[in-house]
Amino acid sequence: MGFENLLEESRSLNEKMEQAIIKVVKENGGLVRTDTTENSIPICGYVFNEESGHYEEWKILALTTFEDNALSILIGEDYEILGDMTNDEILESSEWYGVTEGLVFAAPTLACICEFLEEHLD
Repeated sequence: MGFENLLEESRSLNEKMEQAIIKVVKENGGLVRTDTTENSIPICGYVFNEESGHYEEWKILALTTFEDNALSILIGEDYEILGDMTNDEILESSEWYGVTEGLVFAAPTLACICEFLEEHLD
């Protein structure tokens, strides 16, 4: 049926989207906060909730890359979670999710980031 080929194409596209997003994040200082732009459409991420057994939609509050050069997202219900946190405090959070590490539904998350990221850049 060719499903294997379609899955490989999907993985390849995910990798291309992730690399393009990483490039933008690095060009913007290594951290993109999405709570700093008013009236922008929120960027959504889809993360697996182990308790419910379902993927849930969350707002992406920030994006970064760490030493592994993979894209990571910080999620939450609303931007107030970040409060007056500095960029360094945000980066030190233990709540980051690697987009391609298994708990994030990568394809729709990456697509949403690609669609709305420019609205959140300074």
